[in-house]
Amino acid sequence: MMVTFSDLRALRSGIERWVEDRLRNITARLILRTVITTASEGEGGRSALVDAVEGHLPADGSQPSSDDVERAEYAGFLIVPVPKGPAIRLGDNSPAFLLPLAHPSYRPGGGKQGETCVYNLSRTQATRWIRQNGKIEDRSSGGAKLTLDEAGKVAAEAAGGAKLEMDLDTLVTTLLRATHFGGNAAAPPPTVVGGAALRGGGAAIFGTDASFRLSLTVGVAGVPIAGPLCTVTFGTPYDSAPQFSIAATGPNPLFILAGAIPVGTAMIRSQATQVQLDIATDLPIATGSYQLSVLVKQ
Repeated sequence: MMVTFSDLRALRSGIERWVEDRLRNITARLILRTVITTASEGEGGRSALVDAVEGHLPADGSQPSSDDVERAEYAGFLIVPVPKGPAIRLGDNSPAFLLPLAHPSYRPGGGKQGETCVYNLSRTQATRWIRQNGKIEDRSSGGAKLTLDEAGKVAAEAAGGAKLEMDLDTLVTTLLRATHFGGNAAAPPPTVVGGAALRGGGAAIFGTDASFRLSLTVGVAGVPIAGPLCTVTFGTPYDSAPQFSIAATGPNPLFILAGAIPVGTAMIRSQATQVQLDIATDLPIATGSYQLSVLVKQ
């Protein structure tokens, strides 16, 4: 029997179709869009990330089987999918794994190119948007909103409509004062002890850890000296050393804060820790009464 060129071409075509069909079937089994039937909540061990998913559709049209497949997670990012959530299964049998996909019933709208949103798969949904311009928008399921814009301003809006907007430095200072005794009559007040530069005089303090006034009296014992004026001990320690602004008040403007030191004046120096504020002078101070106003900056 003579084999013609047409016979060879037909044979080649048949082999190519057979290979394509086989590859298509193999690929279909290796990469499968499926549905999660039971999602693990991740409580210990390798089995923590094993979900039940729908298997391949049987040729006889019966219900698909249920396979246990390990769920892949990005490092540092946890998500527990919901039942009936879509997923991509990679691999036929072990070691197959699956990647959960966005669920159309929960995916929020309103995104633009280049924007990212983190959201929960729930009807009571909370979201965090990172916008193109660098703005961050948080929204709780109850309707409360918190926005950090690209200029560093913070805006908060309660579900009832009350709004608050300020720059971040002001917000930090406000929160610090509010949480560190601002207006809290039950909070322990700061205390003060006079230093050697007061020469036997006294020191008194009025206010809170976040804002107080010092009344200093320089006595007549010994000769005028530079050095420690007083030590203020906070009623409650700060989480970290705060920064303060110090200004002279009252009728005697003896103290200045910066720049050259004119004749007859003294530079005030301060150092704060979490528990106390030390105030000193670098020039001797004459006998008399002086006042300082101290305010926390951050």
